[in-house]
Amino acid sequence: MLFDISKKTRYAILALLELAIRSTTAPANARKLALNNGLPVRFLEVILNELKQGGFVLSVRGKSGGYILARPAGEIGVAEVLNFFETRSSEPSELTDSGCFGIDSLIRQANTAVSEIFAECTLETLVQREMEHRNTIETNYVI
Repeated sequence: MLFDISKKTRYAILALLELAIRSTTAPANARKLALNNGLPVRFLEVILNELKQGGFVLSVRGKSGGYILARPAGEIGVAEVLNFFETRSSEPSELTDSGCFGIDSLIRQANTAVSEIFAECTLETLVQREMEHRNTIETNYVI
């Protein structure tokens, strides 16, 4: 697989997805988010702080504090999250500099296609997909 994203970015998107699914004004506790999704608590806390710095989430202080989306789910693009995390932590890929024009142009074409797919996807899109999947699982559940 040519296109891969870091665990950190995957966890960030998962955290944003969970916040979008909740879609309430009640903040989500970082610890509960981590435990509900099988993520390391400390690592998720770092990620949520970075998401806050990036303008993706807001933190709410207090006993019932936690995190909420900074913008509606339909206004947060998956590509935006990918660009925020991946461009800050990734090294240039050796795959795009093979010395062979044919290979390099094919890889650039594939990367462009993948980028376009992510550019069309928002958190709202992911919520819809996730809810459809969950409904399918519930519908297919047989005792």
